[in-house]
Amino acid sequence: MARLSRSDAALLLAVGALRHYGWGMFPPEFAGMASKALGAVAILYLLWRLYSPAWWPLFAWWAWEEMQVVVCSAWYAVEPWTVAPGQAICSAKLGIDLGAFGIVAVAFLLAHCQGFQLRGRGK
Repeated sequence: MARLSRSDAALLLAVGALRHYGWGMFPPEFAGMASKALGAVAILYLLWRLYSPAWWPLFAWWAWEEMQVVVCSAWYAVEPWTVAPGQAICSAKLGIDLGAFGIVAVAFLLAHCQGFQLRGRGK
């Protein structure tokens, strides 16, 4: 794995700080959604920095999941909708269980992990 430069390390620190403390910049009624969205943005940044073409299916799945968090958190902050206890916010808005699709994708990826190229890690 490549070494981080000082500027990479500073940017990584900034992303972590924004993720953990940035929610305080939002009004109290939006702090929870902001925290979720900032966490997802931080993960998307890390996925972008660590991306490897050999593992693209895993990165694609995780990026898709985090993009849902960002979009639905922002959407909910602008135009709130009813979310039943225990229901996912995106699923509530769209009227379908997105988690079921995600679990199927995870099962597929787990079943095919052996087929991904493992560069520089042996077998």
